[in-house]
Amino acid sequence: MPSIFTCVPSCGKSYGKQVTLTLHQRSCDEYKRPNPKLANIASRIAEKKARKRRRLEEPDASHVQLISV
Repeated sequence: MPSIFTCVPSCGKSYGKQVTLTLHQRSCDEYKRPNPKLANIASRIAEKKARKRRRLEEPDASHVQLISV
């Protein structure tokens, strides 16, 4: 069964080879248009990584003991 490589659904063009699809996508306006759903996912991943990085950089106070005088 031959493989079919399809551009984004809003474009809908299909090709028999990955190379031809890549060449098409270089000039395809639908492919270059930003996808808000993917941008949302990417921003959530970046946000999660930033939170993790901040948590690792924050000084941990668990080793400090409070001594009342």
